[in-house]
Amino acid sequence: MRLDEVILRLPRASQPAAATVPPGTLCYIVDEQKTERSTGSAWETYSDASSGASAPAGPPNAVQFNNAGVVGGSADMVFDTASGQLQVKSVSVQAYLGFGTWESGPGVVYGKLEVVHESTYVQYLKADTAAGTVTLGSNAVIVNAPLNLQGGTQLVTTQTALTDGAGTETATLTNAPISGNPTKWIGIDDAGTIRYLPVW
Repeated sequence: MRLDEVILRLPRASQPAAATVPPGTLCYIVDEQKTERSTGSAWETYSDASSGASAPAGPPNAVQFNNAGVVGGSADMVFDTASGQLQVKSVSVQAYLGFGTWESGPGVVYGKLEVVHESTYVQYLKADTAAGTVTLGSNAVIVNAPLNLQGGTQLVTTQTALTDGAGTETATLTNAPISGNPTKWIGIDDAGTIRYLPVW
């Protein structure tokens, strides 16, 4: 009996029936990266206890984890070696989520976080911690009232000038909430030009 008759290396589709090979024959399933041993009537999982190693679990590129004491892997968490991206189907955060690269010690994180559609990859949100910006997608943003904003010199700053809606009508103001001058003029930074809204 030749060694290659009792130690096989084949894809699952080419694996012979267990009854057609001598009992004890080992077969490494190359497309599943696992070893099985024939009992003479069936194939059973086989591992070398002395090596302490286990075949990778899950599909190719699946991140390995402890699944109740055995090696686990899932298509819902894979690492793309070409792009360097970790792809996870869902994340549940109990306390704090940090991302990016540590540059100058704890508490200072630089990196980017993007929220995209799962099939169209349309970008909904992009947070750039290095630039200190959060960019929202083109879809409308809905905020449940009240909207709390941190105070500052201007209420809003635009990157490009707002459209001028001037017309030819004569403006009137006869329904102010209280009499007298506005109690505050709120500035809007219109792409570098400060404009003011009267409020009472």
